[in-house]
Amino acid sequence: TDDCAETLIGLGASAIGRTPHGFVQNAVAIRDYLACVAEDRLAIVKGYAFTDDDRFRADIIERVMCDMAVDLSQIALSHGRDPQTAIVDRRRLESLIADGAITVDDGRVFVSHGAEFLVRSVAAAFDAHLARSVATHSRAV
Repeated sequence: TDDCAETLIGLGASAIGRTPHGFVQNAVAIRDYLACVAEDRLAIVKGYAFTDDDRFRADIIERVMCDMAVDLSQIALSHGRDPQTAIVDRRRLESLIADGAITVDDGRVFVSHGAEFLVRSVAAAFDAHLARSVATHSRAV
């Protein structure tokens, strides 16, 4: 979502919520989710606490996904980071540049018109967790 609320509450089985401190996920199995609700309990079964690096990368990825552009220098400055540390998968970024899917100018990354369908792949270049992930539900191209 491009909503700027600090807290997003996920409703339903498998729903994911977000707070300023991290993510939470509800029970995946509908039976388990409904049992929790019937007992007036939260259906949250797992969570993840954000690190400073997570917050930095989330800001970058959100701008890419919502604006089709990101100013790496500006976001790095707001997090007290070096803009060069933003890129996790430099090969992916270079490939997207070579294919004309993105342009990079003075620390700003722009998704090219007509390449918006590749925005998840662009965002993946900044995602430190993606490389460590074994399975994903919605993989980037």
